[in-house]
Amino acid sequence: MALRDGWIARGHHEDSMSAPDLLEALPQPHVLLRPIRDDAGRIVDFVFEAANPAACAFNRLPAEQLIGARLLDLHPNAAASGLFDTYCAIIDEAKSLVMEDWGYAQDLLGGEWRYYDVYAVRSQGCVSQMWIDVTDRHLALEALAASEEQARRRQAETHTIFDSQLDPFVEFANV
Repeated sequence: MALRDGWIARGHHEDSMSAPDLLEALPQPHVLLRPIRDDAGRIVDFVFEAANPAACAFNRLPAEQLIGARLLDLHPNAAASGLFDTYCAIIDEAKSLVMEDWGYAQDLLGGEWRYYDVYAVRSQGCVSQMWIDVTDRHLALEALAASEEQARRRQAETHTIFDSQLDPFVEFANV
């Protein structure tokens, strides 16, 4: 295994893809966010440096409009949600980010609440981020939990009945 330009490669194969080509081919959205700093050196925003086709589709913008756009212009909720501060820590403190089933009021969907698995690391001075919309999974698990709770309540509310015809040794049954 060789480390080349920050990417791990296993040698050259005719059908192998470069890391940028691989990220481009991912079905999940992937972006690179470059920090924008003020005169004091504080990060005040991020600019979309690169985005794969899935990220462009997710953001409902062609690459020509997404790349170069500012994060807080497109996603103002990133500041209130703490995501912006997390991105700053990724850059300034070399933190990595793994959030599963993370809820976010999606700006591009009129504030609709969505759930994501989010992964981000620092790479070449940028935040390299991939995310997966897991809203359907989250809602299915919520529905399952509600169904289980309803079943528990019904079981607790069942009545004990007396039926001596079931078995001479059985005097009650729960239904």
